[in-house]
Amino acid sequence: MQTFKISRGEKISANCTSKIVNWENIINVLSKHKITKTKEENGYFVGGEFNNNYRNGDNIINRSLVTIDVDKYVGTTDDVLTELQYTLPYKLLAYSTYRNTNNKPRFRIVIPLSSPIPAQDYESLCRALADEFKEFPFDPCAFKPELAMYMPCTSADYFSEAFTFNKNGDLLDINDFDIEKYREDVVVNKGNGEGGEGGEGGDLEDYLNYQPLDVTDEEVNNSLQLYKAEGIEYEDWVNVGRALYHQYEGD
Repeated sequence: MQTFKISRGEKISANCTSKIVNWENIINVLSKHKITKTKEENGYFVGGEFNNNYRNGDNIINRSLVTIDVDKYVGTTDDVLTELQYTLPYKLLAYSTYRNTNNKPRFRIVIPLSSPIPAQDYESLCRALADEFKEFPFDPCAFKPELAMYMPCTSADYFSEAFTFNKNGDLLDINDFDIEKYREDVVVNKGNGEGGEGGEGGDLEDYLNYQPLDVTDEEVNNSLQLYKAEGIEYEDWVNVGRALYHQYEGD
């Protein structure tokens, strides 16, 4: 029986625990929604492993699961389930995320890989999948290999609208995709400072725009205290994290 190396963490902690699980384990755990006050309460997982069990972009080693977020699907939950059944040819599990409703579905798709892939190829594979299966508007913010994915949970008000779905199919094989051009896209985006650690676009203005702001730690902390934490969109949290990563140059 094939197994997969994943990482589990609590709330928003970067410290995580490495686990070896099989697909049946994954289905059992991800098919059960918990009622929580926030989506962070139930912890997170990453479909790969990290050096030193510390989650960041430098430590991610590989990925054995693809995890895709869909937040802007046009249709109903019934439409989602039909498209999942007949569109994606892979073994998969999907579950609704925290702000899901029947008329505005928000969900996550988990697809097992035939073998682990290097972390540096993960974003390229996600981009290739997004181009191949345009029925689902994949959220590109979730293409980062180190990104935490919150466990299934929902508020009490929307528990009746939560859903899970799984089906048999082929394991996803990266060799089925010509990802070379996507590798180039990822490199270009990092060089331009668009989500990467670089700032190596060769243009002085781009380089200066990528430098941290001239503000103190106290000013950063004051801004975070004023930021409304509850009820914001997933993408907004990602942008906050990217801004802090940029400001402190990955430290």
